[in-house]
Amino acid sequence: MMTIRPLVSGEIERFALVAGQPEHAQDVQQYLERLLTDGYTHLDWCFFLEEANQIVGTLAYWAFPSLQTPSDLVLFTIPWERADYLTIGAHVLQEALKDMQARGASKAEHVLDIPSSAPQWQRFPEKRRALLEQVGFKMLRETLRFAWQVGDSIPRVSERLAFRPLEEVGEAAFIEAIERATVQTLDRRILAEREEAGPTQHARDMFALLQRLGHAPGWWQLAYDQRGALVGFVQPSANNTIGYIGVLPEQRGHGYIDDLLARGTATLTAAGASRIEADTDVGNAPMANAFRRAGWNQFGRRQDYSIDLASLPR
Repeated sequence: MMTIRPLVSGEIERFALVAGQPEHAQDVQQYLERLLTDGYTHLDWCFFLEEANQIVGTLAYWAFPSLQTPSDLVLFTIPWERADYLTIGAHVLQEALKDMQARGASKAEHVLDIPSSAPQWQRFPEKRRALLEQVGFKMLRETLRFAWQVGDSIPRVSERLAFRPLEEVGEAAFIEAIERATVQTLDRRILAEREEAGPTQHARDMFALLQRLGHAPGWWQLAYDQRGALVGFVQPSANNTIGYIGVLPEQRGHGYIDDLLARGTATLTAAGASRIEADTDVGNAPMANAFRRAGWNQFGRRQDYSIDLASLPR
């Protein structure tokens, strides 16, 4: 019989060994310790899966530190090599989802990185996908993952745009820019969320979400052309990612995305980032091409999954 129990003090190293296997245990341990220290998870949100007094898997909940309700499943592993992995996995996920619902969550999300990469080192992607779909998760979006790191050339920031920081223009102007830039977006998840929430509320929600990632004063900037017309914006994040970048529909087709990406890259490198990452929807060819022109390297794909907890059987 499979049981699920929370970690107790002193078990983090053991958790990392199971979740990451010996070859990646150090990466996983550092990741989990960072989540615990920064408040993205808690010890009682981290679980061992046990069978016949043996630890056979792991699972943890994740949420932004400002939130008290778990929103995501991370560091999930089960004995994927077994023939009954679907039965085992379905039981574990269903129990976890019911527990998340009891803690106040209305939905749960999970990301699958392909190929397996730091910090979670998710093995057996095809089996993971099959399990998620069996339990009822739906894929919201698939993205291409890009990275820039020290040693790569830094794109020169063009002088044809003038940049004004959030602290100067104010939140209302920035939120309006997000609302305008998401018109006809090629990001399917953003488009769906915009249609569901409405353009204005979606822009407010996007702004608040990106704020939770953190940023230093001066990082978030609106960009204007030489006539003073708004072109777009760039929002680098404290986790060394380009949180969001956008060009207004009427300004597209002039290569401004290159200027914005160069500005975001320069901002984070000036702050000491040695590696910067960013994702773009697989259908957003203009953004993907901008990363490639700027010398960014595509290192993988990511699939975003979600499940509405109200759909769970009672």
